[in-house]
Amino acid sequence: MYRAVADFSLYWAGYEAFFLAMDEQLQKNDRSAWGAYLTVDRADYPNIWQVRTDLPEVRDDDIFETVLSFVIAGLTARAPRPCRCARHADGGAAAQ
Repeated sequence: MYRAVADFSLYWAGYEAFFLAMDEQLQKNDRSAWGAYLTVDRADYPNIWQVRTDLPEVRDDDIFETVLSFVIAGLTARAPRPCRCARHADGGAAAQ
């Protein structure tokens, strides 16, 4: 579980570093690509059409926090309860 969170965080940091190392015009082009959703046809893509103006406004920090919350929720759901660490193995007596 530690590795899953660490690898996700390292991936995201690497992506962010790559993006920031790009030429400013390429960064601008990448950010403005979400503007293409402003022109979607309502009949063909009704769900996207409803959020078309919101998509270009989503910040990378918001995406990171949202995906990280998904990762943590998924890992939490899979974690044994109680965990098998020494602190919990003896009913918590080791912590006292």
